[in-house]
Amino acid sequence: MQVAVTPDVVVLFAVLAQAVFAAGLLWLAPYNRLPNRFLALLLLVIALWVLDGFFRVAGIYGQNPDWYFLPIYYSFAFGPCCTSTCRAW
Repeated sequence: MQVAVTPDVVVLFAVLAQAVFAAGLLWLAPYNRLPNRFLALLLLVIALWVLDGFFRVAGIYGQNPDWYFLPIYYSFAFGPCCTSTCRAW
C-alpha cells in the first residue's frame, strides 16, 4: 500500500494522532472518570470519522475499494456518545 505524502495527508495524520493522544489522556485521568471516558469514546469515534477523510486524501480507497464504507458506520455512534457524556456530568 502506498500513501502519497502531501500537506493534506500530513495535517490529517496529525489531527488523528492528536485525537488518539487526547482520548488516551482523558481515559486515564484520575478524576471525573465516567464523563471523561465517555468523552474519550466520543473523541475516538470522531477520529475514526476523520480517518475516512484521511483514506480518501491519501488514495487508500483507490488501492482497497472494499474499505470504502467501513468508517461511515462509526458516525452512527455520535448521538449515543454525546447523550452518555451529557448524562454522566
